[in-house]
Amino acid sequence: MWPWLKRRPQALPELRSPRVPARVVVPRHVVTATHVAFLPYWQAGVETAAFWAGPDSEERGIITTLVQPSLHQTPGNYHVPPAARMQMARRLGAQGLVVYAQVHTHPRAWVGHSSYDDAHAYSTADGSLSLVWPDYGRACPHDLEGIGLHVRLDGRWTELVSQEERDAHLQLVDDHLDLRFSIQAGGLHDDE
Repeated sequence: MWPWLKRRPQALPELRSPRVPARVVVPRHVVTATHVAFLPYWQAGVETAAFWAGPDSEERGIITTLVQPSLHQTPGNYHVPPAARMQMARRLGAQGLVVYAQVHTHPRAWVGHSSYDDAHAYSTADGSLSLVWPDYGRACPHDLEGIGLHVRLDGRWTELVSQEERDAHLQLVDDHLDLRFSIQAGGLHDDE
């Protein structure tokens, strides 16, 4: 029925540099944009995926770009075809960007990494990040609460449970700070 479900993925170039920064910084607008991108697939009842990319850096990865590749999707998984992976790699490479994290959805509340997720991950480099959004991406938790965060360590995917572990690998930052307590009139009078 779905040919990609039965075969092991063929060896493809990874979508990122093997140099993985210790911490990745994600602006909240990228989280919101990811949620908006996932909504049509929540409505369709199929898994989907996106990738978070930014300028290549060993020290701190800063997410600048949400990447939505061409996918094959079912209610239980997704597959990025080799041609779509190559297209992503070319487009990102031309801009000096690398993928720092994959973000994909699951049908229900479980946000663990399945064996399918492990086998089809975008990268096998230690330090790579994978986020799992529950309920096909229906809700948008701006603090990423309820979203599974996994890191590749010692050749396997490990879910980061404690906030301390999560913060060590992924830092959310505000992209807009409005620190005005209130907006007050400037004392101008309109004489008209």
